[in-house]
Amino acid sequence: MKPTALILITVVALVGCETVSPQIYLTAKSDAGYQVRLRGDLDQNPRGMFRENIVLFELVSPTATSPQELHRSDHLDSPLRGEYPSEKWIQPNILRFESYFGKGLPLRTVNVRNSTGRSIAALKIQAGDLFLAFDVPRNGHLFFQAPASIFLAVSGQFADGAPIPKQTLQRNRAGHAAILIAINEPAGVTFEFH
Repeated sequence: MKPTALILITVVALVGCETVSPQIYLTAKSDAGYQVRLRGDLDQNPRGMFRENIVLFELVSPTATSPQELHRSDHLDSPLRGEYPSEKWIQPNILRFESYFGKGLPLRTVNVRNSTGRSIAALKIQAGDLFLAFDVPRNGHLFFQAPASIFLAVSGQFADGAPIPKQTLQRNRAGHAAILIAINEPAGVTFEFH
């Protein structure tokens, strides 16, 4: 191996490490007592190429979940607060992070259906805005309004700790008035437009 290639590999290995800053932020409590802890730098990205800022979330009250990724950015992306400047509880178990990019878009109804025999502890839904939903019962439903964006992503964790792998959909039919996001087993996440 050439010395320049070895130096480049070493630099990438040293500079390309993912980091989570020690900053901790607690959201306000919902009417039902839910509270979320965010860990990471919410306001700025790391300096330098090949470095990432990862903001994690975890439910701390009334029950706890293990930390999961909420937002990832590098030096070319917006940090969490740059893209989602504020959050509020829109239902007792749904926290909405409002996006700058979702402002002005028409709204559509999002129906999340848990078609499994297991409870969902935490669900992250990117649909124009960013939503965190907690304690979705088996065979349960959630309904909320979201900007009709062209990108959808869903991931999460069952109450037993098993992951719900991330499923994304780009260039979706933003003109539809409603979308059904179904969590199924063994198929995973499916999307239906209405």
